[in-house]
Amino acid sequence: MLQTDSLHGLLLQAAKRWPEHRALTDAAGGLTFAQVLAAVQRRQQELTSAGLKAGDRLPYRDWE
Repeated sequence: MLQTDSLHGLLLQAAKRWPEHRALTDAAGGLTFAQVLAAVQRRQQELTSAGLKAGDRLPYRDWE
């Protein structure tokens, strides 16, 4: 059954079911579900290492 309670839950399920399927596409190419999940997990580790905890808020910015 799909976890639909969060975007992260949906991404986990998609990466598990279709790791090599294209998740995002733009003019420069694209990323698979596995690549998107890996990028999200790297960012999560960076934020956790910086002291953020579940429930903390941070402003959106372009991460590039």
